[in-house]
Amino acid sequence: MVLRCTSKALKSKGKSFELAAQVSDFKRGTQVGFTLRHNRRSGEATTVVYDDRRKKVIIDRSSSSNAECTVFKDNDVTPVSDAVWGDFHLYDIVEAVDGLDDASDSDAASDVDSDSGSDELVDDADSDSVAGEADEDIYKVTRENLNFHLFVDVSTVEVFVNNRFALSARIYPCDEASESISLTASGDAVFEKVKVWTDPKHAWPAKRSVPTKQIHKKTGKVVTAA
Repeated sequence: MVLRCTSKALKSKGKSFELAAQVSDFKRGTQVGFTLRHNRRSGEATTVVYDDRRKKVIIDRSSSSNAECTVFKDNDVTPVSDAVWGDFHLYDIVEAVDGLDDASDSDAASDVDSDSGSDELVDDADSDSVAGEADEDIYKVTRENLNFHLFVDVSTVEVFVNNRFALSARIYPCDEASESISLTASGDAVFEKVKVWTDPKHAWPAKRSVPTKQIHKKTGKVVTAA
């Protein structure tokens, strides 16, 4: 799914859900991510994005709660609105290009735009960070994919990225209709393998029973619990 400076609402909705998605390509210096627990009518929304310019994963809670909600007004409290963030860097993978003559003479090599895609060709004469044996060596720089894994449980948001980053926050949406989920990108972006699991089962059953009989540790006899 390709997004161009826009958002795309998913069919799945929910207050509690699990979401997994891969961003295989996006414009450098832009933001890509998701809008969660949102509703156009009330304006409530929580945004989770990777900001490539700032190299941060951000949970934006500025619109997570409607301040005019009765719960907040009656209790004279202000909902949390500050952002929660953490530093995260995507790795660039550098590989030597096979077939130097073909790569350097082809239109594909000359048309690479380092600002718009994940791949770019680098001449080691122009970059001190790439080691080479000769000035004319050409290298391919591929940015790693951005893999999101999110868990939302009514008022908790947990974000995991590329199996090496984790971030969580509390949100307090008031509107019962704040259940929409959207993909979002401030530039061109390619989303793949988008999966959403809604209506998860409770970790604990609705009714739990405590055993009335226990085994005495010393005697091994069955006794009635107090």
